[in-house]
Amino acid sequence: MADHPELDPERLDLSAFEVPPPPPGLADRVLARLPATAPAPSPRPSRRLALAAAAAVLLVALPSAWWVTQGLGRAGSGERTFTQRETVSLGSSALAVAEPGTELRWAVGRRGAVRVRQPAGRVFYRVDSGSDFQVDTPAGQVAVRGTCFTLEVQPMLPSKQSLTGAAVGAALTAAVFLTVHEGRVAVTSPAEASTSEVGPGERVELRTGAAPRVLATSTVDGSPTATNAAPGAEPSWRVRETAYVAELNTLRARVKELERSVPGGVRPTQELPEGTRKIVKWLDPSREELLEMAKECRLRWDEPGLRQKPPLPGPEDRAKLGMTEDEAEEIAEVYRTFVAQSLEQLRAIYVAATGDEDNARVLAPDALKQEILDKSPELAIKQAFHRVAQERAGLATPPANTTSLTPAERLVRFNTGLGDAYERALADKLGATRARELRQLRDGWGSRHDSSASCPGQ
Repeated sequence: MADHPELDPERLDLSAFEVPPPPPGLADRVLARLPATAPAPSPRPSRRLALAAAAAVLLVALPSAWWVTQGLGRAGSGERTFTQRETVSLGSSALAVAEPGTELRWAVGRRGAVRVRQPAGRVFYRVDSGSDFQVDTPAGQVAVRGTCFTLEVQPMLPSKQSLTGAAVGAALTAAVFLTVHEGRVAVTSPAEASTSEVGPGERVELRTGAAPRVLATSTVDGSPTATNAAPGAEPSWRVRETAYVAELNTLRARVKELERSVPGGVRPTQELPEGTRKIVKWLDPSREELLEMAKECRLRWDEPGLRQKPPLPGPEDRAKLGMTEDEAEEIAEVYRTFVAQSLEQLRAIYVAATGDEDNARVLAPDALKQEILDKSPELAIKQAFHRVAQERAGLATPPANTTSLTPAERLVRFNTGLGDAYERALADKLGATRARELRQLRDGWGSRHDSSASCPGQ
């Protein structure tokens, strides 16, 4: 810990600590343990004063030493290099799922503040809301107050031409990739004076000596394109970044238009002359639209999200629908049950892909999806998009049983079916007409997606 003073418990703020009184009889016991001296007819006054002073020092020092060892002992700090995936508790309000090759150092303050140093490796963090939690990396600092995020640190060496003489030791740099699954994260880089915020679904790259750089955001299925370097190999963020950028270049115009569009609104299409616009309806696409999407292995879907807070209509929409408080509470209850059941399905897919039952109960929904895609071959993901798009266009028949499908295809079907599943759950409680009315209010549930992993062979 001496090499990292910011993690040293002795530097923590102890100003508010009240030293407890010493146990009864401590002074007598201390004096009794002092080495015996040769008998003397009459001890000198200076000897008595020295013994009293020693006892007084012990009375003050021992309670403080007891607090330090009890309050900031081994449970409050640690240093590990992980050889396999492992879950570690960081105090009472946070946990970390560390991948093999990860290096971590951490300290927990007496008020629950957690300080982590991550020199290398990949870690998923889950932090309770309101917690004081900070991670230091070679390329910057990440601070949160309750969120789920993944942090990967990749130590890097520059080219041989830049490694000369004494500069070799200082030339080691690092690339840090941050993906936020829930909540918001504050990112600070030594290269800039201000702090940047990163929200859910956003991904940022930090490099030593450079400002944070926003990368392509994930689609709801976890990634625009997933790649594997070799069967069974863990794909690196560097490989996935290349896929993100390639996908972003082809979909940038489409995504921007979709973000600006409103339900029932219009957006330009590449097939029409410049300046011409046509109406695009999210729900119930036409046969022609489905056939066109099947050619591109493209899927469009809506979903309510898998969050803790139910996505209830706002005041204006409630007035338009004539929704009462009792009905709003019924919808909230249906949503909570729907989320719990959906998470069980998602966790089953995760276990099928990873075999990891422990982390299936810990990771956030977006993290579960990302891990499933990371463990899936690129071809399996493309085939899943292709088959589902064919089925929607009426060109293929859906399978009767999906449990035998690949985890990648089960995930794609899970994502694209959430909207219909939620409508059915509401219909069981409110009736089919009311459930459809709620879904059509904004031309689909709150989260809408248009995505493709490209077709097999492309």
